[in-house]
Amino acid sequence: MQSNEAPRAGHCQVCGRLIEVRNDIVTPHEFELAGWLLGECPGSGHIPMEHGRGRAESIVKLMQLECSRMRTSIAAYRAGVSHPELVEHPDCPPGLTPAVVAWCELHPEAQQEVLRSEIERMEAECEAGEQHVTKLRRLVHETSIAAYQRRGERRKVAGTLP
Repeated sequence: MQSNEAPRAGHCQVCGRLIEVRNDIVTPHEFELAGWLLGECPGSGHIPMEHGRGRAESIVKLMQLECSRMRTSIAAYRAGVSHPELVEHPDCPPGLTPAVVAWCELHPEAQQEVLRSEIERMEAECEAGEQHVTKLRRLVHETSIAAYQRRGERRKVAGTLP
């Protein structure tokens, strides 16, 4: 059954982008965030931010928790009190699937290279995650007073994020 409803736009609660909404549901769309998501956005098929905040609040909490976990790991790696248990072997030729090896099987120089690479990866993921959290928080504030676009209607929705 097809809807006669005119298309409108709303903000996805996960990626924060302005996406087509049909029958008050965000249409399927792709989303990529370095180290976090790649592919169909988990906000597809859910209500837009203008109608609810639950999914956005969950994403913010999840990303904050994961960034905190990564920052703790980074500090432990730098202090030399922790390391990954399993790692991709750093000497794998390009184009081949890297072998996963136990940390203790790596030569000390390879261990240092793996730690450097892991720290850089986690720092980049944290930065991307923290920027995304800031974006979602800003959108929640903006959409609490923004128009939900449907044939000129203007509706307000209150909402706050941690």
